[in-house]
Amino acid sequence: MGATELGEQWLWVWMPYEGGPNRHWLLEELGAQIRPEWNKPARRWEIARKHLQVLTGALAERFGEVDVYLQFSTSERRDTRCQQAQGDDCTCSCMGEHHSGAA
Repeated sequence: MGATELGEQWLWVWMPYEGGPNRHWLLEELGAQIRPEWNKPARRWEIARKHLQVLTGALAERFGEVDVYLQFSTSERRDTRCQQAQGDDCTCSCMGEHHSGAA
């Protein structure tokens, strides 16, 4: 399964190798049911976006800090999908400000 398959959005994760397999650590932190893909040419892990919050917390705990870069579209306007969104799952220009109908 690749990062563009099925139209699902993916996280691109770069992290140092610290004496043990990162795949094993990812499975421990995110659950054995996830399927992290190693993108060898890009030297990064690709993981389903729904794991964003848990993954960033686990990375910060493991490494002390984490840099997060989120893409969004300045031309994508707020609509019912945005107003009904939960958590930080947003790609529109509001960047989560109007989730769940917030003004």
